[in-house]
Amino acid sequence: MFRTFFEGLVRALFPQRCIFCGGLGVGDCVFCSRCKLDCGKIINCRAIDFNYGDRYFDDCVAMFCYLPPISTAIRAFKFHGKHSHGVVLAQFICDIVQRAYANIQIDCLTFVPETSRKVRHAELLAKHVSKSLDIPLVCGLVKLQENQKQHKLNLQNRMSNVKGVYAVNGQLIEGKRILLIDDVVTTGATLNECSRVLKSSGAAAVLCATVAATGLKPGHREAIPFRASVKPLP
Repeated sequence: MFRTFFEGLVRALFPQRCIFCGGLGVGDCVFCSRCKLDCGKIINCRAIDFNYGDRYFDDCVAMFCYLPPISTAIRAFKFHGKHSHGVVLAQFICDIVQRAYANIQIDCLTFVPETSRKVRHAELLAKHVSKSLDIPLVCGLVKLQENQKQHKLNLQNRMSNVKGVYAVNGQLIEGKRILLIDDVVTTGATLNECSRVLKSSGAAAVLCATVAATGLKPGHREAIPFRASVKPLP
């Protein structure tokens, strides 16, 4: 009884704030009613195409289009120290993984590695996803060298900018179906190069999932049939 009273008092004194706009959340929800509605308008729930050469990942899905308020929350998470947003953003990844890869057995998950940041955001997301979906997390990749920021480059340079940057981190991944996590996908160049490295070390399949994708229009909400080389479970 005391605990219930105390929890109610804490909520009254320190109400839940919307992670997108900072307004008051609805009950224990991390969104205000307006931002929740806005998020519903940019749901994507579709597979991402890769039309820029050989594709090494087996599939790639994103939960949202990279538009406000999701884009605002991701930038706050990555560039403004709002690391607590990672729990919510990771849950969005869990949602799209459960929708798109429901009939696929995933053996482990890993993430796109970073070198220059103290907080490695893709790794933080992957840890939350691993815990939520009960999929083993492995540090499957290592970044060998720092490269230019992808978002500052054109398409051709994005492809060449990631070549030779990643390597397998000594993990036993041969024959495994791997879920590869990142926050945002644009052209897919980084995810594709990471997938190439994983496949070259014997991974049976690489399935990618991100919070959001740039360059997409909202409204594609259908469940995505698995259309690549990995066979669904019977």
